[in-house]
Amino acid sequence: MTDPRAQGRAASYGDPARWGARLVRVVEEQLELCKQLEGLSERQTELVATDDTDALLEILSSRHVLLERIGVLGQEIEPFRAKWEELRSELHEPDRVRLERGIDAISTIVERIQQQDERDREVLTRRRSEVVTELGENVRARGAMRAYGRQDDTRGPMFQDRRG
Repeated sequence: MTDPRAQGRAASYGDPARWGARLVRVVEEQLELCKQLEGLSERQTELVATDDTDALLEILSSRHVLLERIGVLGQEIEPFRAKWEELRSELHEPDRVRLERGIDAISTIVERIQQQDERDREVLTRRRSEVVTELGENVRARGAMRAYGRQDDTRGPMFQDRRG
C-alpha cells in the first residue's frame, strides 16, 4: 500500500524519473562548473604568487561568470533541496546515488576553493600591508631629506649690495 502523503508529494513534483533525471543533470553541470572554478582558483594562486595583477583580474572575472551560472543552477535545485529528505526516497536508486555523489563532490571542491581563497586573501593582505609600510617609510624619508637637505633655490639672491 502506498503512503498517501508520498502520492501527494509525487503529484506536486511529478514523475520522480523525470525530475530525478533533471536534478542529476543540473548537479552534474554544477560539478563540472565547480571543477572549472577549482582550476581557476589554482591559477589564481599562481598569479597571486607572481603578483600578476592584470591576469589575476581576468581570472576573477572568469570566476564571476562561473559563479553566476552555478547560482542559476542552484536556484533550479532549491525547491528540491528544501524537501530533499522527503523526496530522496522517491528517486530511483541510480539517480539518488548519482545525486548524492555529485553533491558530495561539489561540497569537497567548494571547501578546497574556500580554503585556497582564504590563503590567497592572507597573502594579498600581507602584501598590501608591506606596501603601505614601504610607502610610509618613503614619505618619512623624503620629508627628512627636505628638512635637512639644501633647498634648491633657482631664483637667485633677493637682495644685492650694489655699492661695491
